[in-house]
Amino acid sequence: MSAPARIVTANDLIDEFVGSPEYIARMVEACIMSHRFEEARQQRIASGQEHVCVVCGCSETRACAEGCCWATETHCSRCV
Repeated sequence: MSAPARIVTANDLIDEFVGSPEYIARMVEACIMSHRFEEARQQRIASGQEHVCVVCGCSETRACAEGCCWATETHCSRCV
């Protein structure tokens, strides 16, 4: 009597992909892009091209996690 066929689940496929060189390369690329975006955001803030909330640090291109909008020149709607 042979063993029953093993059912491959989505988690099995994810586990296999996560350890692959392709996945690691994609994650490294995503980290680099995220760093470049944040560096450019910081440069825009420093040069006065982008507003930043003086309380929480959110900006025009990175809102609060729960979402916000500008309430005053220096404060977002979550920090007023």
